[in-house]
Amino acid sequence: MANVIYAPEADDDLFGIVESIARDKPEAAREWLRKIRETCETIATQPEMGELRPGFGVPLERQGPVHSASAIT
Repeated sequence: MANVIYAPEADDDLFGIVESIARDKPEAAREWLRKIRETCETIATQPEMGELRPGFGVPLERQGPVHSASAIT
């Protein structure tokens, strides 16, 4: 298992998003956070997956989907 380190700002953002979702759908909030963390672990072990996104100020930044938005609606 990879060792993922989250910036304090990222943890704060995740916590805020989870709180917001959990107001109406607590289970969806837990599932969303689980998928985010799982995706971060995968990226840590496979850093070249995803589409390169030049122009965001981070060298070799990549993006990819975490899951369908319909999972929390």
